[in-house]
Amino acid sequence: MWDDASVETFISICVAETLAENQTCGHLNRNAWKNVIKKFNDLTQKSYVHKPLKNKWTSLKKKWQLWTSLVDKETGLGWDPVKQTIIASDEWWEKKVKENSEVAKYRNSGLKNIDQLDILFKE
Repeated sequence: MWDDASVETFISICVAETLAENQTCGHLNRNAWKNVIKKFNDLTQKSYVHKPLKNKWTSLKKKWQLWTSLVDKETGLGWDPVKQTIIASDEWWEKKVKENSEVAKYRNSGLKNIDQLDILFKE
């Protein structure tokens, strides 16, 4: 149900609401959610209600938190602009995967829309 275009549309609408200061304590307020639902449905010709959009928000936040946990307080890492992911030694990746197996998915491709997700979720 969530193709790349729909996710990007959802994120851009949420970013606009965040920049309009319709977010407090890391969450969109009621007015923002009303705007998100209307704009998303208008742009995508879908008829989503609050719950699936809120679930997508939560899912994106978890992915962002996982991604940032990889690079938080790390130095000496490189960046692969083709794969859009971190360049690090096999040992570094093995250590990170051992800490949390879910990070393995970011070894070959990074988190999409990271700049916009930073706007939504960075404190």
